[in-house]
Amino acid sequence: MKLTAIFRIAMPSKLRELLFSLRDESYAAFSSRLVPKTNLIGVRVPLLHNLAKKIAKADYENYLHQPSFYLEEKLLKGLLVGYLKIDFSKTLDYLYAFLPEIDSWEVCDLTASNLKIFKKNLYEGQAFIIDCLKQNEEFTIRFALVLLLSYYIEEEYFPWLIEIVSKIKSEEYYVNMALAWLISIMYIKFPGRTLELLDGRLTDFVHNKAISKITDSYRVSKEEKNFLRTIRIKQRR
Repeated sequence: MKLTAIFRIAMPSKLRELLFSLRDESYAAFSSRLVPKTNLIGVRVPLLHNLAKKIAKADYENYLHQPSFYLEEKLLKGLLVGYLKIDFSKTLDYLYAFLPEIDSWEVCDLTASNLKIFKKNLYEGQAFIIDCLKQNEEFTIRFALVLLLSYYIEEEYFPWLIEIVSKIKSEEYYVNMALAWLISIMYIKFPGRTLELLDGRLTDFVHNKAISKITDSYRVSKEEKNFLRTIRIKQRR
């Protein structure tokens, strides 16, 4: 089915049929390796963005209350929230309802990075992020961390970031990977102030993974990279 005909289909009753019509077999095989143990169809992300934009102008309320089974259905719903032209408080209501559906790093990260409305509501968004960090769900915590690295690495919020990062101790892989990612971006923007986090405040895994991510960046000098490699933790203390 051509993309030009897609948006004439009634939503959401025909949505799953629509998504399967957009399936790309090679992309499905590729995605299944990146997001294992997930039910997916194999629809490329740009198509999901385009579809989410169209639904945002239609009966989106009906769609947001539909159950989601496939990764693409969840991702489409998450992207849709980011494209809605609504009050921030309503955005948060939809996000609270959506959080239990986040069960992969892809749905988590792409949804969070598409919530540009946070840029204009940083102060109001803090309470939502704190609530997420208090949960015991791996991807809810990761969602908060990706929001932080996407929108909050600014002078005004940096002391708050340091406080948050210093307190998080998790055994969840996707939480720790997001935490290391956050620290690496913090270092790139505020290197001197981020170094204090690499002085025994983190778990060994997050400490070393953050250094690895920092040294992979082209925005960090060779001299800095050489120094950071000297403070990697070689064994547990």
